[in-house]
Amino acid sequence: NGVYTHSFTRYLGEAWLSAYGFGGNDNIAFPTKNMSTGTTMIFSNATSICRDGRLPFVNFLVLKASLSNGRFTYTADNNQPTGVGFDPTCIDGVCQLNSDNKCIGTSGNQNCAVCMNPDELHDSSIQIWMSYGGTDSLGKTLMSYTSNPLNYRKYAGSSAYSQLSSSLSSVQS
Repeated sequence: NGVYTHSFTRYLGEAWLSAYGFGGNDNIAFPTKNMSTGTTMIFSNATSICRDGRLPFVNFLVLKASLSNGRFTYTADNNQPTGVGFDPTCIDGVCQLNSDNKCIGTSGNQNCAVCMNPDELHDSSIQIWMSYGGTDSLGKTLMSYTSNPLNYRKYAGSSAYSQLSSSLSSVQS
């Protein structure tokens, strides 16, 4: 049916999400963990991050793709495509979408996580905001970068995350 499920509560450690096709030129299909912005942590089994036995889960991500004539660009000294990958939703350990949320991930690549009871994780989903910039294969300008919700975080206050999440949920229904 096209739906992938995973039981995080039986998994000891971390879970990562990779954007297929966002890898480096050594393996375009699969981004390398801790070396590519095309992969990011979405779950940690570290109960110390949340309280009362709850676990941190990333339920909202921002993914960007910068294209030149519809293709990724690579610099001579970097085997990873430039301007692509998951935009961190946390800066210096503070969630930019809701300051009440926790941050998980590696340094410089952390995302906002909600604290959930282990039995709630099975029914959880991740919303991914995809934005494009640059030009398509016909040379037309791609402009959805301007709608990236992280561009508005400084104006929106702490309720931005809940408002955006509600808006996206209502569009799906």
